[in-house]
Amino acid sequence: MLKKIKDFLKLSGEPSFQPSVKVDCLWQEIQKLPHVLTKKVVLINKYLSQKAEAQPRDGFIVESGVGVIAETKRIMTTYYFLMNDTPENQEVFASFVNKFMETHRREIIGIDEMTLEKMVVNLLHQKRLLISCAESCTGGTLISRLISVPGASLVTQESYITYSDQAKTKILGIKQKYLEEFGTVSSEVAGKMAERVRIKAISDVGIGVTGYTTSDMPAPEDGLFYYGISFHDTLIVDKDCVEGTRDEMRFDQTTIILWRLLSVLKE
Repeated sequence: MLKKIKDFLKLSGEPSFQPSVKVDCLWQEIQKLPHVLTKKVVLINKYLSQKAEAQPRDGFIVESGVGVIAETKRIMTTYYFLMNDTPENQEVFASFVNKFMETHRREIIGIDEMTLEKMVVNLLHQKRLLISCAESCTGGTLISRLISVPGASLVTQESYITYSDQAKTKILGIKQKYLEEFGTVSSEVAGKMAERVRIKAISDVGIGVTGYTTSDMPAPEDGLFYYGISFHDTLIVDKDCVEGTRDEMRFDQTTIILWRLLSVLKE
């Protein structure tokens, strides 16, 4: 594949082929090539149906003279843009990539080395906001992704894994009667978790998540989750569903929550 891309960069044709499963490794090699313009953009693809016609298919295509490698992995699609670095191409490349990013600005969850969690932490820091999480089905994955970012200590407060009903009652003060009335996996409980953790931790933003991450559950419960975002006096509650292994489900669930939080913080 690398040879075909080198051929493309030599303007010897417009190859069409499926990429290797290790596109990230390939991309590192491409970036080492001399005089090549590159850009990597990651989109959350669950909400792209209305723009499907604008999406390059998985594989390698050439559009407007720019090479595009598109690779889909569950709820994310990564686009790798490349072109020969010449004075004439620089403007063409920048225009093409900027237009793509403007079209999909709401779905962007990564640009080059800027990951989704970095975007969230940076925005929290810019706005001088503190965040806390109460996690059930995600088991700490959400706060773990946030604190993996250098400087996250400036925006994170205490967070909790309230996996059982007893933990939700003991730590967050959600009454057992409330859990029984609405069900542990419900929009009401997710919202209450978000509000309670924000208040308990004295944070500006509280996140609550409850759901299922097991293939043992019958459809449509398998992968179903509810999440709440408590931001000052505003409470946003939503639900979604993901597929995959337990680890994949947890990662994708937290990706959706972080993407939604990013949108809320930008408003």
